[in-house]
Amino acid sequence: MIYCFYIPICFGLIILQTAVLAHWPLTRQIYDLQLAFVLYLGLFRPVRESLPVVLLVGVFMDGLSGAPFGLYLTTYFWLFMGLKQVARMFDLSGSIFFPFTVVIGVIAENLMTFGAALVNDATAGMGAAIWTNSVTQVIWALLTGPIVIVGFQKMHHVWDLWQMKLAEEKNGLSG
Repeated sequence: MIYCFYIPICFGLIILQTAVLAHWPLTRQIYDLQLAFVLYLGLFRPVRESLPVVLLVGVFMDGLSGAPFGLYLTTYFWLFMGLKQVARMFDLSGSIFFPFTVVIGVIAENLMTFGAALVNDATAGMGAAIWTNSVTQVIWALLTGPIVIVGFQKMHHVWDLWQMKLAEEKNGLSG
């Protein structure tokens, strides 16, 4: 049932980023919001529950983007698994590292994207634009990353409360 929560969130983020934020000059270069959701899953949700979502979102984003197929899938998978490994050693949700989780993810995603562009020889004459876009995304991640992650937590909490209420109503009607 949890996938009924994750799938609308993923599609909502895609619609928000491509149909709304991309048309406002101030938010045109915001970081990948799907990445923030993948990082949220890596921080707060179990692997068996969230890995299928990470893989599905990666494949979907690969289909939507003009990047080489597998770039988003690979990026999301390795960032998710890496964050899971780091989270096993440290309590990231309550540490000083938490506000920088999205920033580190954005930097890693930009490095992987730049690496793929280098391999495909698609960076000719774009050094300044790539640098400017990356810095802008890092600034956006610094300003909004923790807020976005906490927003996902709050939405998930509301979802959990709603599911408990439904279960109580079901048990009350059948009992």
